[in-house]
Amino acid sequence: MIETLSIFMNTVFKIFQDENTSLEEKFELIAGKYIDRMKRNPDMPYFVLNELRTKPEEFFMQITKGRKFQDFVIYHQLVERLGEERASQISAYHIMTNLMSLTIFPFVGKPMMKMMTDIDEKAFKAMMEERKKLIPKWVLSMLE
Repeated sequence: MIETLSIFMNTVFKIFQDENTSLEEKFELIAGKYIDRMKRNPDMPYFVLNELRTKPEEFFMQITKGRKFQDFVIYHQLVERLGEERASQISAYHIMTNLMSLTIFPFVGKPMMKMMTDIDEKAFKAMMEERKKLIPKWVLSMLE
């Protein structure tokens, strides 16, 4: 699982570092890639949570090779878009946290959500497809 996750994160980091894509494009790509990956590997979020709980430093180094968010183009694009005044009110970290949460948490909370709403697997998958389009809009609205 760690190899699969490492390969996937390298794909995400390429999106983070691409100077030729806008924030809008990055958000669409990231939401789409994460949702597609979680649909193919539904146990991945649980694996990540377990690794973060049991050996956070080792896991961080394996997955990121020590790269931090502020080292990527996407961080600088966010800071530039926010501007100095707004950056003091909402940080790029909040925006990325929301993007990741909106994308990943539905898979973590899926069992509870399915029980609470009587949603079936087909409807859940359709909802995740909708979220690929909605999440970038929601995150972009934070930048307005």
